[in-house]
Order: sequence, then C-alpha cells, then structure tokens
Amino acid sequence: MLVRVFVAAGSGGIVQDIKGISMNTLLSRAIAVALLATAGVASAATASVTVDSKLNSISDGAGFLNFADTGIALSYGETFTINVDPNQIWNNSDPDASYESNANGHAAGTANHPNFLYGFDNFVAPYGALVGQIDGGAYFLVGTSYSGQAANAGELKLFYWDSDSWNNVGAVTANIAAIPEPTNMALLGLALGAFALTRRRKA
Repeated sequence: MLVRVFVAAGSGGIVQDIKGISMNTLLSRAIAVALLATAGVASAATASVTVDSKLNSISDGAGFLNFADTGIALSYGETFTINVDPNQIWNNSDPDASYESNANGHAAGTANHPNFLYGFDNFVAPYGALVGQIDGGAYFLVGTSYSGQAANAGELKLFYWDSDSWNNVGAVTANIAAIPEPTNMALLGLALGAFALTRRRKA
C-alpha cells in the first residue's frame, strides 16, 4: 500500500511516499507531527506593558494615535488575557485625590464628574479605565482583568480613557498573555494518528 504523508520539517513540511510501513510506525510518525506542530502552540506570547495616563490618553484630538504599544499581534479568535494589579493607581485630575482610580476607572458617584462616563468614537467607558483595541477594531473595556477572544486580527493597543490629559498622572502595568489556537498541522497529525490506530484495530 502507498501512503502519502505530510511530515513537519522546521517551519514548513514535506510530502513523503511511505510504502509498506507498519501501522505502528505510521502512528508514531503521526503523533510526532502533532507534537511538533503543537510545541509552539503550548507557549503563550506574553508582554508587560506600561500604560501612562498622560502619554496614552485617548483624548486631546490625537485619539487612537496615543496607544500604548504592546507588541502583541493577535489572530482572529485568538484567546488572550490582560491583568493589572488593582492596587496600581492613576489620576485624571491631579492633584485632586478624589479623581484617583485603578484600571477599572471611576464608579458612578465616587467623584464630581456626572456619572463618570466618557464617550468617544461610539464607545462609552468610565473615566480612568484601561481600554483596549485590536488594530482599528472596536474598543473594549479591559479594567484590571480581561479574558476573551480577538474579534479581529491585528495589533493589540491599550489606552487610558479620559477626555483630556494635561492633568493626568500615574501609570499601570498591563500583563498580557496571548494563546495561539491549535494549528492545522496539529489537527492533521492527530487525524493521521487516529486513522492509523483504527486500521491497526481492524487488522
């Protein structure tokens, strides 16, 4: 019997003609393909990024140009998390301490601004909140803890949510982890393994 198998080789692959090999050998090679393909998947891309309340404010007309560069490029549907120490504080009206908040932003009624919500580019979030965006996609609230899947592909950007930045002080550190989805190569290897095991059982 002649079997054509795609075998992982570095970042690419090769097609091999395998004739007369045992099902055990085919199974072991298929599992090896899966392990090679998933070796890079198991490790998440991580970054620790400083987001500054003045330099990375969404305000002052620059808007989307002020983002904190995370260096993380996400694929559509890719799972990622962002975490910030809730004890890290920034302020959107220094030196008034009543305007201090963590990355969750201001809750309604905790300071002097009505409702403490700010709307920009069809998105509304609390003043002082950490907000994310993937490439030019929709904004989303990050706060001190976020876990989700990328709604579109592109670079992950982070902002301080505020209407003006001249009296902002403070910064937070956002710890990011992006977990790639299993590759087609891994699925192929597992499928070949299952096929070989089925043929072996039938024999």
